[in-house]
Amino acid sequence: MTATFLFAYLQASHGVVPNGLWGSVGVFPAPLSALATLLSIISFLQRRYLLSGIAVGLSIVLHPLYGVTAFAFLFIGFILILYKKNL
Repeated sequence: MTATFLFAYLQASHGVVPNGLWGSVGVFPAPLSALATLLSIISFLQRRYLLSGIAVGLSIVLHPLYGVTAFAFLFIGFILILYKKNL
């Protein structure tokens, strides 16, 4: 996981960032991906699994690096919870 973040500083992984001062204001997919991830966590905790799955998918589509990383950490946490409950 750390290598993913170390190699993600290039323009190819984040894109050109217009600031709105010299051109049009850009729509940034990374904050939208973070909001979709938060929606998926909240939906999962409220036992709305279909909405949670759709939100995770949207998060991955908007920004694959953030979406897959969040999904990986949530999956590891879910496995640890199951392990501690002896399921």
